Amino acid sequence: MSTSPLVSIIMVVYNSAEFLDEAITSVLNSRYNNLELIICDDCSTDHSLDIIKNKSDDRIRLFENKVNLGEYANRTKAINLAKGDYFIFVDGDDTLLNTNGLCDAVMLMEQYPEAGFGIVRPIDELGDSKYKLKTSKEILQNHFLNQSEINMSFARNIFRTAIVHKEFNGFPKGIISGDDFIRLSLTLQHNVVLLSEPFAKWRKRPGQATARKSKTIKGNLEPYMIHNHFLFLQHDLLSPKQFKFAKRRLIKKQLFHALLALKHLNFQLSKYLFMALKYYFGSEKGNGLTKYQDLIKENNG
Repeated sequence: MSTSPLVSIIMVVYNSAEFLDEAITSVLNSRYNNLELIICDDCSTDHSLDIIKNKSDDRIRLFENKVNLGEYANRTKAINLAKGDYFIFVDGDDTLLNTNGLCDAVMLMEQYPEAGFGIVRPIDELGDSKYKLKTSKEILQNHFLNQSEINMSFARNIFRTAIVHKEFNGFPKGIISGDDFIRLSLTLQHNVVLLSEPFAKWRKRPGQATARKSKTIKGNLEPYMIHNHFLFLQHDLLSPKQFKFAKRRLIKKQLFHALLALKHLNFQLSKYLFMALKYYFGSEKGNGLTKYQDLIKENNG
């Protein structure tokens, strides 16, 4: 596929030595050949850098941060370095599958130039079309009113680089739930391609960033603040009745996690979750995300 579009594989690394060799090898052995592997090491203290530097392949572009940026600031840096027509995330503990999944994803993104990104979703029970293009309105309405189609790991996304470079100014400072933030930002103005063939495998393991976030006040509050923020931004796509329903749906999810925290005797987390319900979801101004960030800052969450 020498004439195929260039794909940037973004790998953000921080103390990923245990699985890093497997991750890099999976990318270099990909069936999709026209790629660059951008590795941004965020001041690892294990032997991650040794593993990377032992790899001899001119498709690898290694960047060593002088100071620890944190996950999403590191992702923003890597996105800005991407030269490909498209980019995907394959983190240091993930693997790129040796299938035609990435080839198919690129083909579909080329077929639908109006799409801002693509996301892997399984074929439905009725065996409906293998690939689908959904409009911004369809995706957002379904996201807030029914079962979301975009709440997936980064390993299931392919992004159109030119659109992200032009319209996405990076992840907000201090954010720890950036996956949904970038997807919702792009979905406000762009259609989305739904893909059925996965191209990467996300490794879920104890101690990783996702698992740690779920136990913190910030990690529990932030996803709801982000969704509430975008709900207000696109409220004109919903009828007043739909908007109220969507808002109640978010509140119910927040309430569930508040009660779950209480069940496990995490009183501090439960307090913050209930506070968010009372203070933020009661707002009609759509500034819950800003208020949330202020609350976390004030209370060192």
